[in-house]
Amino acid sequence: MSESAHETAAHLALFDEVDHAADAIVRLREIGIYERDLEVISGLPFSHKILGRPEKRTYVPLVGVFGALVGFATGAAFNFGTPLLYPMRVGGQALLPIPPGLLIMFEATMLGLLVFSFVGVLIENGFPFFRRKEYHPDIANGKIAIVFHCLPHQESLAYAAMRQLGAEKVSRAETIVL
Repeated sequence: MSESAHETAAHLALFDEVDHAADAIVRLREIGIYERDLEVISGLPFSHKILGRPEKRTYVPLVGVFGALVGFATGAAFNFGTPLLYPMRVGGQALLPIPPGLLIMFEATMLGLLVFSFVGVLIENGFPFFRRKEYHPDIANGKIAIVFHCLPHQESLAYAAMRQLGAEKVSRAETIVL
């Protein structure tokens, strides 16, 4: 959040329809409220395109690929490193059996992919979250909330614009500990 977001209180506008919420986001930008000072809270996942917001860049696929590579390297080290460090020939079998080794490497690759992707999602979404967060109980009943931070001179203009665009409620946002 910007410096202005930390100096001002959060404001919340509740909408029944996604079209009105999208129009409200455009209007808030016109007033001079930056994208980084806007947050949309909804019980349903809406695409950034529907709301007219820029696409958030995600690094989870890249983190997942890195995890798969780490898992593959770990599986290869276990599969080929252990027999080379501690050679033990049993019954004329190969020292480095490839078919069972492929299974180990596959499982280690998938484990690395899953663990790194899971941790990447947690970090990207800011979990665990210990500070107070803006929320309104009607969001669970299908309402769409726009939480915005604005300077004091923008407040009355933003409130009037939200009401004009069909906001059911516009007020300072209440915070709860989630």
